[in-house]
Formats: sequence, structure tokens, C-alpha cells
Amino acid sequence: MKRWHVEILICPQCLPREVPLSATVVDQRQDEIEKGFLWCKRCGGEFPVIKGIPRLLGKEAPSNLYFEQDLISNYTWCHYSDLISQGSENPFLSYLGMFSRCRKFLDVGCGTGRLTLEMADKSELAVGLDLSHQMMEIAQGLLRGKPLTINVPVEGEIRERVKLVPKSQWKDANVLFLVADATNPPFPKSTFDAIASINLIDRVPNPAKLLKQMDRLLTPQDSQILVSDPFSWNETYTPKRNWLGGKLKGRFKGRGIQNLEEILTGKREMFMPPLRIRLRGSIEWELPHHKNRKEHIVSEFLLGER
Repeated sequence: MKRWHVEILICPQCLPREVPLSATVVDQRQDEIEKGFLWCKRCGGEFPVIKGIPRLLGKEAPSNLYFEQDLISNYTWCHYSDLISQGSENPFLSYLGMFSRCRKFLDVGCGTGRLTLEMADKSELAVGLDLSHQMMEIAQGLLRGKPLTINVPVEGEIRERVKLVPKSQWKDANVLFLVADATNPPFPKSTFDAIASINLIDRVPNPAKLLKQMDRLLTPQDSQILVSDPFSWNETYTPKRNWLGGKLKGRFKGRGIQNLEEILTGKREMFMPPLRIRLRGSIEWELPHHKNRKEHIVSEFLLGER
């Protein structure tokens, strides 16, 4: 992280009060804080910066099997398939084309960071946030121009080593990656004029809280937000009472995409001022499990604007 990035960060433990953080630097290389910690004068909380990545987790940050190491390679393949295997289609490039230029972009649940890295060309600052420090370290390495070798499952215990060479324009781009909770993001109100949430809503304990936080962070005008999800509701990740769709009765009965549209357009007492939907549709994914098995996923999306 760069020293000036501290200016847009606040204490996750003090939210909803917005308390700025101070930095103590142990190792700095040019304007990059490589090692140190951020600290809050109000609550005394300390948050380490490790390998240039701030870890801003509150005391109640969730843990999730979604981040087990054996899935990291598969998700990295999804993010960078076109750079690993010529001719492969990449859904993240479809999302990229939906966004207009912006000042500050936030990707909540950014995984290994493909959309964040690509949005650096369309913004003054692109920020990627994820709970997984393993994924953030991969993204940070690619940001710094380091080639990556991943072990792709072939069959059983057999893996194929493949090399990922990052794009040259990513090196030292205007990007910040951090470990944080998407439902408790450590940024002040109205920090971002573009926000993306890709395949995250059905993987957090409280999707409504996630959307409320995205609304808090979005500027009240001249802004855009993209939400895309397969709506694969599962009580392993989200208690049924918090599902935003997939139920036969209750406040959010019916289809998730229909409820999401009502939320974004201000009909559910969220997102004020409301957004107008500019784009809608679906994106198809293939998540590899091994050479002969791939999971086919369809993510429905809405792009809203103010």
C-alpha cells in the first residue's frame, strides 16, 4: 500500500463511527509501506500491514470454508484463464466493458483481483477487498509484476503446473488490495463512484448488510454499481432468514434477481437516492474442479446508475 492510501481508510472496529487511522511504518520502499501497522486512536485497535497488504478485520469478521487452499488454484484459473490458456474466454472482461470511467472503484470480494487490476485503466484508484489473505497475496504479486505458478488439478492427486505472466501495465498501477470484511468495509461514506460485487451476495452471512454498506460507500450522484450473482442460496454460508430470494414466503420471497432490482431502485428502503438500471443480463462461468469436470455457473447481473 502507498502512504496516501491511509487517507481513505477508517477503523473497522469503530464503525458505524468513521474514525481515521494512523500508520506506523517498519519497512518502506519508496512510497510503499511494505511492513508496519495501522492503528486507531479511539479504540486502540492495531491492524498489521504485511507484504504491503493492510489487514483491516474487525473483531467479528467471519471465517468461511470458501477460502480453503485447495480452491485457490481453481479460482485463480477463473480470473486469469485467458492469460494462462490462449483462446479461453474470461467473464471478468465482460464485466470490465460495462463500466464507464470513474474516479475511485471498489471490488468487494475481489478474489485474486482480475477486475480490480483491469479497472486501474478506467479509474484514478482501483481497490480490491477480500477476506482471504491468500488471494490478496496472489493479487498483490501480480500487481508487482511477479509471474505466478499455480497447480491446476488434473485427476486425484495429479496436478499440472501452469505459469501466469501478469500484464506489463499492471505493474505498480494505481491499485490497493486489502484484507477486509465486505460487510464491514473500512472506508468513509461516499468514497467510491463505482462498485462491483461479483458472486458474493450468496456467500456472506448477511447479504442485506453487504448491500447497505455498498450504498453507504457509493457517491450520491454520478455513480455506478454492478451486482452479479448466481443466487445459489445455501445455509452453509447464509442463514435462511437472511436470504434475499429463493424462498416461498417472507419479505424476500421469490427470485433473488427481482428482489435485487427492487433494492437497487429504492423500493426496499435501501439505496437512497435510488439507482436506475442501465444493464441487465447474465454471464456464464466455468469453474474447473479437475481436467474432466467443470462446474457451469450462470450469474445474473444488474448495473445501476445514479
